[in-house]
Amino acid sequence: MYNSNTAQRLFQLISPAILIVLFSLASQESYSQSSGGEERRSQSFINVEGLLGNNEPFYFIDNTSVEMARNQFAQEGYIDEDSYTLGTGDIFSIEYTGGLNGTMRGLRVNPQGDVILPNIGSVRVKDSTMISASRIISQKVGEMYQNTEVSLSLDKARAITIHLTGDVPFPGKREVNALTRADQAVYTAFFEHDPRAMQTVSTPYRYSSDFLNAKRYTLRNISINRENGEDQNVDLLAYFKGGDKTANPMVSDGDVITIRRMREYTPTITISGAVKSADELEYRPEDTLGDLVTIANGYTHDADKGIINIFRMEGREIKKIAVDTGQENINNFNLQPNDRIVVPFDRSLQNNRSAWVYGEAANPGNYPIIDGETTALDLLEMADGTSGKALAHAAYLIRADASSTDISGASQFDPNLLKRTSDQLTQGMQYLELEAELNRNQIYLDASNREQLAKIVVYDGDQFHIPQDDKTVYLMGQVRSPGFYPFDQNMSVDQYISRAGDFALAAQESRIFVIKSGSRSWYPPSETNLESGDIIFIDREPYDELQASRSYDMQVRGQRNNNIQLIMTGLATVTSIITTYVAITR
Repeated sequence: MYNSNTAQRLFQLISPAILIVLFSLASQESYSQSSGGEERRSQSFINVEGLLGNNEPFYFIDNTSVEMARNQFAQEGYIDEDSYTLGTGDIFSIEYTGGLNGTMRGLRVNPQGDVILPNIGSVRVKDSTMISASRIISQKVGEMYQNTEVSLSLDKARAITIHLTGDVPFPGKREVNALTRADQAVYTAFFEHDPRAMQTVSTPYRYSSDFLNAKRYTLRNISINRENGEDQNVDLLAYFKGGDKTANPMVSDGDVITIRRMREYTPTITISGAVKSADELEYRPEDTLGDLVTIANGYTHDADKGIINIFRMEGREIKKIAVDTGQENINNFNLQPNDRIVVPFDRSLQNNRSAWVYGEAANPGNYPIIDGETTALDLLEMADGTSGKALAHAAYLIRADASSTDISGASQFDPNLLKRTSDQLTQGMQYLELEAELNRNQIYLDASNREQLAKIVVYDGDQFHIPQDDKTVYLMGQVRSPGFYPFDQNMSVDQYISRAGDFALAAQESRIFVIKSGSRSWYPPSETNLESGDIIFIDREPYDELQASRSYDMQVRGQRNNNIQLIMTGLATVTSIITTYVAITR
């Protein structure tokens, strides 16, 4: 009994401790299962010394450094191991192969410029390139483990501080990634930003073409003053428009970046003519002709690449300088502020002009032409003439809206400009607008009239339309059965009206017209020959005239009644006077 009580009391004392141990073990197991693969593998650090001793492959990760890396800045994908120098805050990995095999991740360069390697010790890497740091660490590791090769890879670059100054809306200190180019570093000088968002930015800042073309800031002459006293120039337009990475360098810790506003008399330089993107740019003393051609996205296909013309103001005289574009000249010619560079065209290479043939040509399609020289007849002959179904006399040509330079042709017009010197009244102005809209850029042709076609020249983008002949005539208006009727060249207009059931009740027989196919012009039947595709239109008695006629008839009747009533009144008055006189004289 004594032993039983003693065991019971002992169990009561030990039970809480057992529960705590079991709970701790369960919690540890749960944490181990919920953590990622890197967390479980990081536990190998407990046995890293033993693993190093028996040359077993190992994996080590510093989770604190990895967590810090997650909160750092985005960086460019490519890292130049020969030029990037390590500094405080850089996080990198080491791969060991040979006498020692394994990986160490999340190694951070401390404020003293050292990296602490487990079981190896402290290694000084500050201001060393990635290649140099690999050699230094290899030498240190080799003191303990022979025949071991070491390779470094940067996990996350450190944060650095730069200073934005000048005529910008948002100057001041910024923290950026050590692998940040100038365009990203200066972006927040122009646009309002949230400093808290800088720590987690994962996508690069984007410049709009409107901002780049606005010429508000000296984007081609951004100066960087580095802590070592070196000065460097940034040309963002050469980078964005010409793709020159050297014009957009990486920034360094302590850089002072100065940006100025464009002024009214800030020197400029232009490049135009046979280049893909003509532009007026801020002048830079380092500019070469080759640089500017690159910024303009190169020559057009029809450029005369043998020479470049430069127009320069000297005093009050404009001087033309023709520069041979040999490799030596294009890169060494001394450009001056406000030079105007024009790349000439080679007109013999402008052979991309064409016009279209649609409809009932033998072979409709797009055909090459010489602007202003090829005729409509030439174009039709290239299409092998008309097909058997063509309504040749109703063909028409539609002019292209503008040339390839977006300049309206002399034959095009704006009805609003035509009003300027006109004495038209409101109704006349409205009619002018209607005519301009209906007939704009359209020329009516007879595709069977070779003489007429030979006089019409075509231009790039013109369209020659040849409609199909349906061999019908359309009757519309005041006939009993309007509609399409088979065309018969031996039938007159009156015969067509008879075939359509004769005139309707409201027909005005004096107003019959033939509306021609193609031009849609109106003719009395006696002044034209009826052709396939024409329209016969029978007008009706105007509603306004009918109403006026009825009103007139009613007015005449009313006046007639008034006259009769007046006469009757007069007769009654005379009769009364006579009766009175007879009565008095008796």
